Amino acid sequence: SSTTFEMVKHSRGGTSLYKHWYPGIGEHWQGLQQTIRERTGHGNNWKGLIWHQGSQETNSLKRFGEDRSLTYLGNMTGLIRQLRQEMYAASESGTWQCKEEIPVVVVQLGYWPNQQEAAQRVRDAQAEYCSNDPKSQLVKSNDLSRNFHYDAASFLVTGNRIAHAYQ
Repeated sequence: SSTTFEMVKHSRGGTSLYKHWYPGIGEHWQGLQQTIRERTGHGNNWKGLIWHQGSQETNSLKRFGEDRSLTYLGNMTGLIRQLRQEMYAASESGTWQCKEEIPVVVVQLGYWPNQQEAAQRVRDAQAEYCSNDPKSQLVKSNDLSRNFHYDAASFLVTGNRIAHAYQ
């Protein structure tokens, strides 16, 4: 069977979870919150969340003076909790019994040649989050491109993995 749905993307490159996205603190939080709220009503119910971020935490000691890979799990947990709340509130009554039902797909940080220990901490945090949340799925991507960013083929493979994880 096939399902038709619309994906709504809200992103910025080169961002850190806490500094840029964390609720009430991150400089992009209000824009993300507004994107969710603008979809309220008219049958526009949120069906899930894809979180694909983490590379900047590997470089945070140099950029921000603190190693944010150490706090990634707590920050991601708080962010997803609030995003689910926003999506739950923006969906029509009865779409979800509770906000924790909203599925989350986390794309694990891919291959990152610099700061390998911090990159592994981010990957571990992403995996731990998904293992502790029954409505979350982890999509691995460190077997794809050996560059800092994905090539075209890696994007296609990642998209396919996301679709399978969401089912």
